[in-house]
Amino acid sequence: MAEELDIPLAIHVLSFQPYYLFAQNRAKLNSPLLLEKMFTRHPKLRVYVMHAGWPMLDEMISLLLLYPQVYVDVAGIDWMLPRKEFHRYLRTLVEAGFGKRIMFGSDTSMWPQTIAIGIEAIESADFLTETQKRDILYNNAARFLRLRGKEQLQSRARLADTRTALKACAPSEFQALARGSI
Repeated sequence: MAEELDIPLAIHVLSFQPYYLFAQNRAKLNSPLLLEKMFTRHPKLRVYVMHAGWPMLDEMISLLLLYPQVYVDVAGIDWMLPRKEFHRYLRTLVEAGFGKRIMFGSDTSMWPQTIAIGIEAIESADFLTETQKRDILYNNAARFLRLRGKEQLQSRARLADTRTALKACAPSEFQALARGSI
């Protein structure tokens, strides 16, 4: 039905829950390749894979290569992973040619302070151009969600306000955000 109505789906493929806390969890159950049958059965279904399929980079690249309707977001991995690992993963996706299909995501309603850390993780990626950063933080999602006219202008204004606020923060404030002190 989502394909027929052109409603995009978000698919959560990563669980940080270890098996001793969530007995049914297994690494293979978090593989983005488990989505492939759905993509072949529903070739027009727009899907974004949450957490960019981390840590299964090769599998995620394979899906992105074969299915142009698939996007990824970097929610969670942009603030939970060590910065070096996040940048390595992001750089590989961009260098593989998928920079136009990577979206910023938050997935942190319980910890809204981590949104600023995630945005800063994108902004601090010295291998990204300003255009690529803008694409990840806004343009790719606007295209994927098919935002038009007034919706697009309102979203751009919110992004500009957020970026301005982030530039006013000192690096120590980002660390305090990560600890939950702010």
